[in-house]
Amino acid sequence: MTHGCPAHTLAKAVGEQLNHTFGPEPRDFQGPDFLARLNSLRAELSGPSWREQCRDFLESLGIRLEEFALDRFRLRGLAPGADQIPAAAAAFYAHRDVWYANPQAQINLWMPLHEVSRQDSFGFYPDLFQTPVENDSEQFDYAKFQSEGGFQSTVQSLVHPRWLAPEQPEPPYAVELRQGELLLFSAAHLHRSLPNRSGRIRFSLDMRLVHRGDAAAGRGAPNCDNRSRGSVLSDYVW
Repeated sequence: MTHGCPAHTLAKAVGEQLNHTFGPEPRDFQGPDFLARLNSLRAELSGPSWREQCRDFLESLGIRLEEFALDRFRLRGLAPGADQIPAAAAAFYAHRDVWYANPQAQINLWMPLHEVSRQDSFGFYPDLFQTPVENDSEQFDYAKFQSEGGFQSTVQSLVHPRWLAPEQPEPPYAVELRQGELLLFSAAHLHRSLPNRSGRIRFSLDMRLVHRGDAAAGRGAPNCDNRSRGSVLSDYVW
């Protein structure tokens, strides 16, 4: 990532907001109100000027925005030890995003706001891209999921589809990126977040893109085991 490029500009802008919200060392924040502060910052990062920066960033990648359905950019914060919290268990399930009623044509974009390694990132099972795995995606209904609060819900019975392997092996490929580098991957990839063992909070940005023409024509990654119901596309109006 070079200074002055759109990725650097975007990462710097979010970094400044993190400093304002969490102090000069955001990754070392340990206050009990971490989630409250994070959610407050997420709300701030939804204004017109922020959206314009994101549009400039996407266009710099050669993405013709008028051809895509876009989810908004989302700020994520994964604290060390979060995998030990029962209420956060679903965040560490191995899954395909298409099991959450995402289109087979969807591309996910992920950008860390600092260097990440196996100690605080996530991993893929690329050999299983076209191989069916046992899962419970048939229980997922997008309309019902949203009516119960979606990803921000505290409802314990909310369905989060997962790979039902008795023992999930370590992902053979773990993400290692420098600050502001980009990872784009198919929503059909089997992947999972790894426990954060870095001792510091991991901050990142992500969003989802779906080419309208591909979605309309039914093009995209092969559907080997997705049985979820509904579609997120009606909410991709950002």
